Amino acid sequence: MILVWISGIALFLMMVVTVTDVAGRYFSGRSLTGSNEMIRMALAVSVSSALPAVTKAGAHITLELLVGQEGHPLERLRRILVNVIGAAAYAFLTWFLWQAAMEAHEFSEVIGYLELPRAPMILFMTFMTAVCAGVMLEQAWQSITGGTAKDEAEEPQA
Repeated sequence: MILVWISGIALFLMMVVTVTDVAGRYFSGRSLTGSNEMIRMALAVSVSSALPAVTKAGAHITLELLVGQEGHPLERLRRILVNVIGAAAYAFLTWFLWQAAMEAHEFSEVIGYLELPRAPMILFMTFMTAVCAGVMLEQAWQSITGGTAKDEAEEPQA
């Protein structure tokens, strides 16, 4: 729940910066200095922090082409495979982001006019992706042991 709040706050900050930037351009002919960089950083925080919550809820966009009946052995096998493959994909992405973070740190890379360092943001994204890999492994384990793995998102209640 904390990650969802962080994501929401980052999204709110994006809105405030955008409104301030547009109002400044309209009323005084000057934009907010570094607004593009601030929005980019807030977007990275918003998406990265929401990803583990989306993964835990099983709310990813999915193609239900091969979904079987609940309780069927092949459906259980499908869930296990989907979660293991998903965890592997997240693990690969984690490794890739770690490499990018180390490179950004080594070369002291910065973002735009404000010269914000890139490495901490990439490390945050790396950590959130690693959390997603762990969540997928947990869901695979629950499917193996017959626990209450949640692979599919629940339909919204009216």
